Amino acid sequence: LFTLSQCNSTDETVVDGIITGPDPTLCACCGGYLIVIDQVTYRFYQEDLPEDNTVLDQNSFPLQVRLSFENIGSTCLNFNQIAIESLELR
Repeated sequence: LFTLSQCNSTDETVVDGIITGPDPTLCACCGGYLIVIDQVTYRFYQEDLPEDNTVLDQNSFPLQVRLSFENIGSTCLNFNQIAIESLELR
């Protein structure tokens, strides 16, 4: 029974999102990119991507993507910042 009740902590939830583009606002804590997941807008920075990810090398936005992420929390302008664990084009 013990082994049946354990959860696998490495499970990732993969969701669809739309990277709308770079954050155009000008403020001390702005920048990065904006992404919409389930009608909620989040902010992430290039350093919040997996190493060697090339999705942002695309020159046109919006980008339809599939990703898994960790919510870091609320940042300036009430955007939640996320760290992206996996990211690929849809």
